Parts: sequence; structure tokens; C-alpha cells
Amino acid sequence: MKKKNIQIQNIVKKLPVKDTENLEKVKQSQNLAAEQRNRVRHMRNYCAKQINITDHRLPGYLFFTDNERAIYCPIPKVACSTWKQVMLWFDGKMDDPFLLEDKDKDKERVHTMPFNKITLRENANRLPIYYTFLFVRHPYDRLLSAFRNKFLKPFNDIYRNLHGVKILNITRPHLKNPTINHTRSISFNEFVTFVIHCVDHGIKLDVHWERMTLLCRPCAVKYDFIGKMDTLIDDSNAVLDELGVKKTVRFTTSGNEYKVNVKDMTSGFYAQISDENIYRIYDIYKGDFQAFGYDIPWYISKIIYERTKKSWQNIFQQFENKAKNKIQSRSKGSQKH
Repeated sequence: MKKKNIQIQNIVKKLPVKDTENLEKVKQSQNLAAEQRNRVRHMRNYCAKQINITDHRLPGYLFFTDNERAIYCPIPKVACSTWKQVMLWFDGKMDDPFLLEDKDKDKERVHTMPFNKITLRENANRLPIYYTFLFVRHPYDRLLSAFRNKFLKPFNDIYRNLHGVKILNITRPHLKNPTINHTRSISFNEFVTFVIHCVDHGIKLDVHWERMTLLCRPCAVKYDFIGKMDTLIDDSNAVLDELGVKKTVRFTTSGNEYKVNVKDMTSGFYAQISDENIYRIYDIYKGDFQAFGYDIPWYISKIIYERTKKSWQNIFQQFENKAKNKIQSRSKGSQKH
């Protein structure tokens, strides 16, 4: 099937072929290459310190395309729908990887399409020779994005049915028999409480807010490229360049609302969360912070300082010490028995 130019949520469009690159573009390319080397080096330094054997197991699913000799690990809430469409288009399974007027319905169709997958038993021989890439996002931003997408208007009935009542059973025990209608008022604080509860009780997290290091296991797959949501457009185009399709398609800034909207509202949502739970989010996703070089964002530092007049380092250290004391107390208690 012949490839066509694609338009994905108005961020991919056909561009004219240019014979030469101007100096500014050359410098930008060099900066992106240097940044990418830093990201990969940082991730591999992180992996060198990991001794847990589960960190080095192959991810549950990786998508590959033989046409472009590429392997992609999809992480929900990080341009996942877009890149899935591109992978399908690479393999000729979609004429054009674009979203139709009914965006939610078309997204669902994309996620249920037959992808070429790599598992421990099948197609693993492609890993050493194919170009491997993934896209990641700041853990605090991604967690909020998952909540907004699944539990705010327009309401996601699938997730309200799947998790909504469970959330209310934990956060509103006074509701003896919560109904689906009650789930329309779930707050971000209740959602965070639910995530923490799941981790504390060994309950597997939903893929949309599961830790990125567990989804893609960067210590098992030596990814050639690590894209980030903050630099989605440039990073996506860098992948296309590497795959040799830069003259065919291009990601553009048109329609990219990520930086404009999400950043402005994130602080307000996290202002609803207690200091301890802000720390617990960090603790749960610590591997993501460390593997992909993320620090505490400005809005978290601002919230912590306005409440306590202390830095987030001081507050987080207090909670870490508290957690260590609990573990030590439990250990001493078990030794007595």
C-alpha cells in the first residue's frame, strides 16, 4: 500500500523538499543530537545501578515495523495515539493515520488495531538490529493528564465503570453503595489517593498511570532514542529523520496544545494534594524521575514553599526519614516474634 502524506490532530503535514539547510537548523540539529546523547547516557547510568532482575526483563509489549526497521514502546499519555497511527501507517495498515471527526471513537479503533509485537518468544531477534525509541513525560504531568482524560468532562464511561466505584469505595467509605453517577465528581485528590492505595496494597496500576520504567523497561531494551513530551515536535521529527522519512511527513506545532494549556492548570490541581501525598507520588515514580532525568517541577516547589516556607528537598527528606523509621520499626517487630 502506497504511503500518503498524513495529518494527525493537525500536527503532521506534508512539507516541500528543501535542498539545503540553513545555519540555524544545523545548529538546532547539533543541539538536539547532544541532548539525545545526554538522555541515553543518563538512562544507561541509571540502569547500571539497578540490581533488581525484574528491571532487566523485556517489556510486555513492543511494536515493530519491518518496513522502517523500527521498534516503538508506547506509553499512554505521551503522544501514544499519534505514534501508534504512524507505526500502523508505516506497515500499510492505515491509508492515512489521521483522526476522524469522532476523535474518541477513532482513537479506540487505533488502539485495537493489529500491531506487530515483539515478545520474549517471538520477534525478539529484531531488537539488536532495529532502531528502538520511546517517548516519556514528566511523572507529575503524566499523572494529571491521565486523571483529566479518564475522569473529567467529557467523562470516560469505560474508566468510570472500571475504576470509578473502586476509587469511591476507598475515598468515600460513607457511600455504602456508590453508583456510576457518583463517579462524575471524583477529584484529583481522590484519584491520587487511589493510586497510592493500589501501590501500598500491591494492586497493579492501570497502564495509563503505570510507571514508565515498568512499561518500557529501559534497562532491558537499550533504546536508541528517548523523546520527551516537552520537546515532542523536535524529537518526533528527529525519529522521522533517522528512519529516512523526513521528506514525506513532518510533525508541526499546529494544534499542539500541550505547553499552552496543561502547564497553566497543573499547579491548581496539585494544590489540592497534601504535602505527604505529593511526596508519595514522587516516591512511587522515583524510577521514572531517575531513569529519564526529571527533577521536581517548579510548580511543586512553589506549592511546598508557600505552605511551609521550606524547600521541597527539606520536606521530602522529612517524609523519607519517616518512611525509613516505619520500615525499621516493622523489621524490629517481626524479629521479636
